[in-house]
Amino acid sequence: MHRNSGNVSTVQQRIAAVAQRSPKIAFTSLAHYIDLEWLIEAYHRTRKDGAVGIDDVTGKQYAENLHDNLQGLLDRLKSGTYWGKTRKGKWAVSRKTMKSRLARSIQNIRQWCRKNRHKPVREQWEKLKAKVKGHYAYYGITGNFRSLGNFLNLVERQWRHWLNCRNRENSMIWEKFKLLLERYPLPLPQIIHSVFKSKR
Repeated sequence: MHRNSGNVSTVQQRIAAVAQRSPKIAFTSLAHYIDLEWLIEAYHRTRKDGAVGIDDVTGKQYAENLHDNLQGLLDRLKSGTYWGKTRKGKWAVSRKTMKSRLARSIQNIRQWCRKNRHKPVREQWEKLKAKVKGHYAYYGITGNFRSLGNFLNLVERQWRHWLNCRNRENSMIWEKFKLLLERYPLPLPQIIHSVFKSKR
């Protein structure tokens, strides 16, 4: 065992114990528990004479810049970036919006819609368009299309809800809101940062 293993947090040790006792258990997310110290400990526990990884980097090459490599790995874990397959079965860098970040984005939309629900619909639409496009500009990367669609659906739900709260009649039923969306459509999901675009 590596000399710094005693510094690994109790929570992380418990997770490791559960995984060892029940190897078939499925963890939904562990990203919020992982830190640099844990990655360093994991590195020292792994074999260094195995085959090269999918990135063609040997253990020796990885160790030459260990701290920066592990920090980069940690940043990718926290950002939701992962190495996945395309529809054609090829490997590519992908990203999935983490649930906590999606929840924060929708919370901001909810607060904005609540605060501005009495403004003219066209004015609300212009602002919401900009917010949705801004979300796509940041999270619109290859492999994240489904999450973008989920975001759009939740934005539309928040908008309808707060338009419906503008008076006591609660007249903004879904049929009426769908007609409103035909006149004031929000931007459809779009991949802005594609790994397949040729470099100039």
